Amino acid sequence: MIEHLEALQDWVHRQAGALAVVGHVGLADRAVEVENILKNRDASAALPEVAAFDGELAALARRFAQA
Repeated sequence: MIEHLEALQDWVHRQAGALAVVGHVGLADRAVEVENILKNRDASAALPEVAAFDGELAALARRFAQA
């Protein structure tokens, strides 16, 4: 399970960087919060946060697609 949490942490970290580059600072900050939760290696706390963050990214993608 630790390996999966580490992989999720890497993914969230990359998303945070990309979001900051394109100017979505609020969502980048949210990614950093999720990354910090993942660092605790508590899957029961981290997985719902990752799922919520993924939903926020999906909403952003839908907004771009509609623009």
